[in-house]
Amino acid sequence: MTMFSQSKSQTSNCRHPQDTSKRTQVWRIVAEGKIQLRVLISNIVSKELPVFYNPVMSLQRNIAVGVLAAMKRKNLIVCDPLAGSGVRILRFLKELPRGTINNVFANDANPKWKKLFATNAKRNKISTTCVQRAVEDASVFILKHGPFDYIDIDPFGSPNPFLDAAVKQLHRGGILAVTATDTAALAGSAPRACKRKYDAAPSRIFSMHETGMRILIRKIQLIGSQYDKALVPVLCHATEHYYRLYLACATSRNMIDHVLAQHGSWMQCGPLWKGQLWDKKFLADTQKKISRSEKETSQLLSVLSSEAEIQAVGFYDVHALCKQLHRQVPKFDLVLQRTRSKGYPASRTHFSMTSIRTTMPELEFIELLRNA
Repeated sequence: MTMFSQSKSQTSNCRHPQDTSKRTQVWRIVAEGKIQLRVLISNIVSKELPVFYNPVMSLQRNIAVGVLAAMKRKNLIVCDPLAGSGVRILRFLKELPRGTINNVFANDANPKWKKLFATNAKRNKISTTCVQRAVEDASVFILKHGPFDYIDIDPFGSPNPFLDAAVKQLHRGGILAVTATDTAALAGSAPRACKRKYDAAPSRIFSMHETGMRILIRKIQLIGSQYDKALVPVLCHATEHYYRLYLACATSRNMIDHVLAQHGSWMQCGPLWKGQLWDKKFLADTQKKISRSEKETSQLLSVLSSEAEIQAVGFYDVHALCKQLHRQVPKFDLVLQRTRSKGYPASRTHFSMTSIRTTMPELEFIELLRNA
């Protein structure tokens, strides 16, 4: 899906399972960010795990820490209704500056999560007096305890069942974070499912993960408009098997109209969000909050910052176009240089390591490759 492949969390006192033909589950101590956790690791990631923890998602949790810091606010009310092992909340409490968070409402349907959360909090000397923990339906939990300044919807599969409650309970100026792993529907492998879930037509073209993300954004924005809320993307990325979105909430009717005006079709896909996927200033502020030791996360945010400079939907797959032209693929840096020399902004894209994002018209870009 992306040029960034998530590295595995550091582990101690245990080896990786060698036999992947059947499920193997082992308790381990893992290091993530500034904390260490005792969690159950499985060679097959599944929502059926006794207490869910996915080490592949550590990159998006790195960014989530940066996003909360970039909000530059104090006394935030945070909600994690699908907490799993609780690693996200523990990292917030450990890594964010004192005073950033006032209250945390954390929930998971698995009753075992609370005990594990308490054990790992004690291991890391984290005070959890500000954390209210529950075991109930996620949407009921959100509706019961909101509104919130930050809500993190990180399900196994589609976020759809939780979006309505989350949007209802999001404060003006707050941020809604959403993860989607149902990329088969959004990216075109299951078009009928996309129609049912997102009322949109996907397509399995080279930019299918960007269009899938834009389909999801539109879905969330439509829910927002029902409650007089404009939800504008400030940071989005596609990594491994999932999409991750951060949307800021405004309650201006003019802003709502502005958001809805940016819905439309593109290529063979639609309807979808055709506006920017990133807010340049917010992205820069988030990037500043990421530890230099998190090299992969920093590299991703660097590419996103380059992409954010370009007002364009989609990108060009250089390899695919060169194949059609029966031309040898030129060096990427040369293509970027020549595109910019024509007066157009250009950047690599995190969606595809063989592609370039630019405002140059397609026919002109093809001619540039033809003469490269």
